[in-house]
Amino acid sequence: MNWKITEKYAESFLSDISKGMVNIVGPSSGVGGSDSNEVDIKIFKKNKNIFNIEIKERKSQISQFVVLIDKKNKSYKLGDLKKSAVFKTSKILEHMKGRYEYYKNPNQSGIKLDCEIDLIYECIDNYFQEKNIEFIITSKNENNFFLIHRQNFKRNFKVEGLYRKKRSGTSYLPKKNKGEIIDFLKTKYIDAEFSNDEKGIKITLKTDTQIRSVNEIKFQDIRLFLSRIGESNSYYIKKKSNTNSPTVIFTIQLDSEKYDEDNKLYLEMIK
Repeated sequence: MNWKITEKYAESFLSDISKGMVNIVGPSSGVGGSDSNEVDIKIFKKNKNIFNIEIKERKSQISQFVVLIDKKNKSYKLGDLKKSAVFKTSKILEHMKGRYEYYKNPNQSGIKLDCEIDLIYECIDNYFQEKNIEFIITSKNENNFFLIHRQNFKRNFKVEGLYRKKRSGTSYLPKKNKGEIIDFLKTKYIDAEFSNDEKGIKITLKTDTQIRSVNEIKFQDIRLFLSRIGESNSYYIKKKSNTNSPTVIFTIQLDSEKYDEDNKLYLEMIK
């Protein structure tokens, strides 16, 4: 299923079972999407973000962090990571430091993490805690969505890890180039309006013409990407990264033989 359609169906499922008890802020509001640093759905009750939810297909990637090679000291170190997120990586990093020769030449295909599987589960659970993620929405087929609580994650998902070269994704428009980039885009989209919110700069088209989100626009040495917000005619202006950094990436897969459905637990938690 197309990822945008998966997001739409998952958010619709959550809205249906929530029956108005909470305010759901998800992909249709511009949350999540292609930004791996953003959660997919935020749950609000009485204007307070009580917890968050991730949308995952049966087989998906989850959590990732850059680990740089320190050739001089034959070791490894973390890339640019928020201090609050460092704790989730510590055991994986220590493992890699002890296996320098095994991991020292990552490529696009990747090197399988040769560590105890519980280290990966622990790292993913730390990611859930860091992002205040209580549930994953997934499905056993195209339209049968259900929730799994993070405490039941290990019972329901198989996991593996890779260390590979990965081109970084997109980020919101930096303030440094904001004025120049907006002036440039005004020449391409004459009738568009520009605005700001807490994330970044938005462009809104006055007509029904839609921009293909895959389109790349070049401005000087910056690669721009217009990311559509829900079903609207508004798009966030994002910058594509030019880096190709060695990255630890986890893959999860729903166990087809067994799985829990924690929909009832979700409803208890939002009462």
